[in-house]
Amino acid sequence: MIFADEEGVIVGAADETLLGAQVDESTYRFVSPIRLRGQPFLNLWAGPGLTNRTEEEAVFLNAINRAIIISGLVAAAFGLLLAFWLIRQVTNPLRKLASATEKISHGQLGQKVEIQSQDAIGQLGDAFNTMSDRLAHSEELRRNMIADIAHELRTPLTLIQGNLQAILDGIYEPTHEKVSSIHEKSILLSRLIHDLQLLSLAEAGELPLH
Repeated sequence: MIFADEEGVIVGAADETLLGAQVDESTYRFVSPIRLRGQPFLNLWAGPGLTNRTEEEAVFLNAINRAIIISGLVAAAFGLLLAFWLIRQVTNPLRKLASATEKISHGQLGQKVEIQSQDAIGQLGDAFNTMSDRLAHSEELRRNMIADIAHELRTPLTLIQGNLQAILDGIYEPTHEKVSSIHEKSILLSRLIHDLQLLSLAEAGELPLH
């Protein structure tokens, strides 16, 4: 950049040897006038820049450009690798959670996931493991309850069937005592069935309390 007056005389330039010379319009390009209080003051001219580079300058600039390009490619590759690693750090625990959840949906209770991080995903893994333990414990309680209920129902039902079969076969006489015993066993059986109904209502949250 150079500054010249209205006659084209250079009055400001980085190269002091140009001061006082006439602007060469074949080399410099007029940019804009500079005005002071609305009156023409100086004219701004743009120089040729680095159009006339030496061979050494061209080699140096090419080396700089290659270094910049290589550095950019290395930085981009490193950024991609870092992004891939971060994505795997996030997706691997989620993939484990999805696999364990699918197994639980197919009845394989007690599934656990190992997540070492302490971030939100780690907290999610801990909550999942707690939920899985509770589901497995609830399933174990349910199975034990069903086994106990089956045993409690089987005992009076077996006695009722045995006494009735003995009466039908003529082994026992249908006396008042035998019929009364069968009736007591049927009352016990009815009471157990009523208790089962109350349990099912309580689990469904529909048990009215008085």
